[in-house]
Amino acid sequence: MIDRQELHLLYRPQNFDEYIGSRVMKEAILDCIERTRTFLFSGPRGCGKTTLARLIAYQLNINDADIHEIDAADKTGVDDARQIKSSASYAPMGGKRKIYIIDECHRLSGNAWDSLLKTLEQPPNHCYFVLCTTEINKVPTTIKSRSKMFEVKP
Repeated sequence: MIDRQELHLLYRPQNFDEYIGSRVMKEAILDCIERTRTFLFSGPRGCGKTTLARLIAYQLNINDADIHEIDAADKTGVDDARQIKSSASYAPMGGKRKIYIIDECHRLSGNAWDSLLKTLEQPPNHCYFVLCTTEINKVPTTIKSRSKMFEVKP
């Protein structure tokens, strides 16, 4: 049987040296990666927002067990946000840090944003958050002001 893997996973860069994209943005991310705990990537579908989030995890040597990728299109409610908030307070399983990648974050409900606000503003020392969205205008201003924002272009 032939093992088939999706192309975007097969050819996804494993470090920033392999990343092909905006050199300026790459340098800006690398420059602030140790000081910033919450990132917000916006841009059209398929431009590499989630890939950049994973590259941040790899750059920080975060274990695969501590990379939590959440599809906010499916988990939009306040209970889902409370679960993220609760698990963020626990220590990482395999290393010193963990990361939450919240894809399509614009789909979160207003109550979910309110629940996550304090955690995104002051995450635990071991925790990073990367929010990815195709509709930046639907992300609350309070979240934008507490995140390091990057516009990712195709």
